[in-house]
Amino acid sequence: MSKKLSEAQWRILNKDSELAGETLLSKVPKLTIFFNTSSSTPAPEAVTVCDLPVPSTSFQGPGKEIPVVPTNIKDTSDNQEEDEDDEDELSVHDNSDDVETHVWIPEVEPSGFEELDKDPDPNDLVLVQFNAKKEIVFYVGKVVQTENLINEIEVNFLRKARKYTGHFVFPNAPDISMVSTEDMKMTLPPPTLRLQSYYKFEINFGSLNMR
Repeated sequence: MSKKLSEAQWRILNKDSELAGETLLSKVPKLTIFFNTSSSTPAPEAVTVCDLPVPSTSFQGPGKEIPVVPTNIKDTSDNQEEDEDDEDELSVHDNSDDVETHVWIPEVEPSGFEELDKDPDPNDLVLVQFNAKKEIVFYVGKVVQTENLINEIEVNFLRKARKYTGHFVFPNAPDISMVSTEDMKMTLPPPTLRLQSYYKFEINFGSLNMR
């Protein structure tokens, strides 16, 4: 036959249950980590995990620090080597334009032309003047033939390049003509070949109507 417990008896039972639960929890062992700080130490030191601070960059243990290695750092050593390689490749390019800004380049004036000391030789590059109806124009040409010709020379003409300022290039269709030696105003110095098929001279043609 069951007995009905009074309210006071229920309170005593509940209080005893709470005390029993706290007693059981107090008997649960805490998780510990052991660090062997020295090979000569007979017994390892124990550190309770809940007592340790947890820094953002490292884990502190007795007598030593265990760094936490970030996993989101990208190795830039390869990129740095690639940048250095790019700089090396750029350094071997022709920098003649940069040098020219510091070097004085003689300017050709129409009034400064004099009679040539001698006739040009084959493969010489010459400056040729043409008297048009309303203006005087100048072309750069390459001497093709001088033998068996009297007061005339066969010349293969170049054109002023549109892509590169101050450069001259042969047209796709050769432009070869006979030129009077009187129209040859000067024999040009050897050109500097910056790019394939493009010729550039250490002369300023700024005052001439070049074609």
